[in-house]
Formats: sequence, C-alpha cells, structure tokens
Amino acid sequence: MNTPDRDLALDLAAKLAMGQIRSADRRFAESLVNGYERYGSFTDRQRPHVQRLVSAEATPAPVAAETPNAPQSAPAAAWVQGIRQSIVRRAYPRLSALFVPGRLARLTVNPIRISRKHEEAIAFVRYGTQTVGVLENGEFRSTSGMRYASPEEVFAVLDRIEADPVAAAAQHGQETGRCSVCSRELTNATSIARAMGPVCYRRLTGM
Repeated sequence: MNTPDRDLALDLAAKLAMGQIRSADRRFAESLVNGYERYGSFTDRQRPHVQRLVSAEATPAPVAAETPNAPQSAPAAAWVQGIRQSIVRRAYPRLSALFVPGRLARLTVNPIRISRKHEEAIAFVRYGTQTVGVLENGEFRSTSGMRYASPEEVFAVLDRIEADPVAAAAQHGQETGRCSVCSRELTNATSIARAMGPVCYRRLTGM
C-alpha cells in the first residue's frame, strides 16, 4: 500500500468534509478522493493536484444557507473513517496468483465477483455492485465499499476460493448452471459434470 497516498487522501478528505476546499475545486477534489477509495492510490498525474489542494490555505466553510448539504463534524468523521478502511489487508497468495495475464480475467462465486484490470496483475473484488477491495501482490486490500457489504461474507467466500479454487468455482457452477469463469450457460455433458467449460478449467487450474 502507498502510505504517502493514504495520508494525502486522509488530509484531502478531512478538508473536504470540513468545507475547507474552494467551491471551484470541490468536485475535482471529491473525484480524487473517490478514486483513491476505489483504487487505493493516486496516479502520477493526480498526485501533484492532491498535494496542491492539501497544501492550499483553508477557505472558510460556506454557510448552510448557501450549501445546505455541507458536511458537519459527524459526516466528516465518517468520511475520514471510510478512507481509513482501505488499510485493512489480508494475505491471499493463491487467489491473487490466479489473476495474472494468461490465467483468469474474472471469476464469480456468489455473491463475490472478481475481475482483472486489463493486462495487469490487479483484480477488483465486488460484492453486488460495490467494489469492496483489490487483489494485488498476494494480498487483498479493502476499499471503502466494504462499508456497504458484509465483511464476514466477503472473507468467507475469499477464504473458500483461497483454500480450493476449483471446488469453489465448481460449487458456483452446480448451483447456477453457469460457468464461474465466463458466466456462460453450461450445456455440454462434460462441462456440466465439471461445472465449468474446458477452456475455463484450464485457465483456472493452469493445466
């Protein structure tokens, strides 16, 4: 995890929550914070802008009549706490190793869906519509989306895949009638028996 980025994100989130960002910069600052919450870091192009916003002199918080949705102390604390959730990490070396170029691009084991980012060895973990974490370099790092999920259920599924990826994927296929890797309906007798298609099986097992 990029600790300097986390500190910058916390500082920027706190200034936003307390109404200390100029109105002209507020939407841009919010997009930077939201991007950090999702991806866990800033890009090289974003970082100078974050540093500028954090180091800029604080502006007085606007009065409630002008901005009725201006956050107060409780929302500020919740916003900052949401960023802090991104430091929750767990080791999943076997699961992470599945999401590299040449192996899996996605995997579904209800209610978890994992998808790899393009040709990189980075995968996003979703619970329903929420991105709850990122898999990279052998570990899972949660994002603020975990606030809207059931952490116990998320980790129970991830633990099950880590322990036996083939068994977890097969159980999903048996329960849904669809391949857990490509999501296509299983129609071939061999695929139904294995609970996944032959190509997806080879990608999952590496054989």
